[in-house]
Amino acid sequence: MEREADPDSSPMQFSFHVDCGEAWTGHQLTATGLRLDGVSDDAIHADYSEHHAGRPVHPMTSLTYRVTPALHRSDLAGREVDAEIRLDPPADPNHWPSVMSVGGERDNTPGSEVTDGAFGPFVLPAGTRHIAISLENISVVTGGIPPRDSSPDRYLGELLIDVSSGAARWAAP
Repeated sequence: MEREADPDSSPMQFSFHVDCGEAWTGHQLTATGLRLDGVSDDAIHADYSEHHAGRPVHPMTSLTYRVTPALHRSDLAGREVDAEIRLDPPADPNHWPSVMSVGGERDNTPGSEVTDGAFGPFVLPAGTRHIAISLENISVVTGGIPPRDSSPDRYLGELLIDVSSGAARWAAP
């Protein structure tokens, strides 16, 4: 694990490089950091975070990653990587689930040698000490068409992040 300093960083904005193994056949996933995306009541995230009056406002954060070599649509074969987030301590259980399933984004620029992406965003309340992000390679049915690769879903492992120090490590199954 390598941590890079960011002069504008807060405890939830930092870079690291943690090898998370082969997430798709022939493609390595490296977790590259936590990115601050906004707050849970801003115009971009209020709908996603289901914000309403009286609900706490927290930073919205995403886990960034890089895949090498680059992923192309034909490489996916109906497979995706799913992320589940657990915070310690958990976000207020009156407003947030203890396990957060998040969306994602991925840049699939044609001709690129790498693919950059992110899992999130998710709330990250002040006082969060640890983040555990479980990753699983899952099959995806698109438009009623089953995946070309119909192998069983595969648990990849868990990325464990100490928010105060920025230390991150991969725990493979």
